[in-house]
Amino acid sequence: MKRVLITVLVIWSLTGGVRAAEPRFGLRLSGEKVYAGEPIVATLTLRYEAAHPVERYDFRGVKAPGFGIEKLEESGEIAEGDEKLRRFIFLLTPRRAGEATIPPQSIEVAIQDPESYRIVSRTLRTKEKRVEVLPLPAGVNLVGDYRMELQSDRNASRADEPLGLTLRITGEGDVKQIPPFELKIPGAMVYRTPPQIRFEKTKGEYLGRFTQHFTVIAREDFTVPPLSLKLLNPSTGVVEILRTAPIPIRVENPAARRERIALLLALLSAFALGVVTTLLWLRLRRRRRSLETPIARRILRASDDRELYGLLLPYSDDPRLAPFLQGLEEKLCSGGGESLDRREIVEIVERIRQRSKGKRREV
Repeated sequence: MKRVLITVLVIWSLTGGVRAAEPRFGLRLSGEKVYAGEPIVATLTLRYEAAHPVERYDFRGVKAPGFGIEKLEESGEIAEGDEKLRRFIFLLTPRRAGEATIPPQSIEVAIQDPESYRIVSRTLRTKEKRVEVLPLPAGVNLVGDYRMELQSDRNASRADEPLGLTLRITGEGDVKQIPPFELKIPGAMVYRTPPQIRFEKTKGEYLGRFTQHFTVIAREDFTVPPLSLKLLNPSTGVVEILRTAPIPIRVENPAARRERIALLLALLSAFALGVVTTLLWLRLRRRRRSLETPIARRILRASDDRELYGLLLPYSDDPRLAPFLQGLEEKLCSGGGESLDRREIVEIVERIRQRSKGKRREV
């Protein structure tokens, strides 16, 4: 009996005592009931005994038909009690509603055989996982819990000077599914860059960041219109419309200011010219009408200076006619002299007559 016990102890000692546990490979999902387009954090963990480490491993990534796949993180070796582990973290986004299956994932590892001390290979596999994928409401194509903001690098610019705008969308979701935005500003040229997408770990959560830059060149003041994004918030189950605030931008343009001043002066000049032209037209019209009255025709058709003098005598008390009457008297006395402007005489007589009519109406 003693010989048997000794033999067993010798064999146990030579084989390292207790047989080492095999390495394990597992898969854990952050959720198994999600909306189509709602990402799931998939954590694959390789565990092995610290006393019997994995010499090498070969993991080719996750294979999951019907899912969008984004690698988030691969940890180094982590000590946890008597074990060590490595984590491989991925973001899996289901594309279609219905029941989705994540098949077993595999990893190749190289370990030391405790019996032969040789390095041998093992293929480790996870268990199959099933995910229930819920459909999105009609008219909704995105799902996520995001914050959205649009910022300008300044609120004032100069004409033809580039101004930068940055759109940021941050939160829980697959930001790769957000389409690029277009920005239209009347009277301005707008250039956009392709979106920049990244995922980062913040306070233990993996957040997506969508960043898109715009460059605006304008010559006049403008307002950046709001941008909007319609989505389903999986935390509340409510359809939301995210909107950015409008951004007014003041643009300094000395050349445009000079052009506006020149245009204003041109308009004022045109208005003044119109007023002067109208006054001249009215004056010519009155003058034309004044030449058509009976007294005007008689003055214009007077055969000689004596007849003209007789026609003007009734108006001799008006000082405006005094020079003409005096000229007629000199011509009648001397028999010569310069001819008088009968049209001017008609205008004066018509003014006198119009004034006389006004006084009679007042009486």
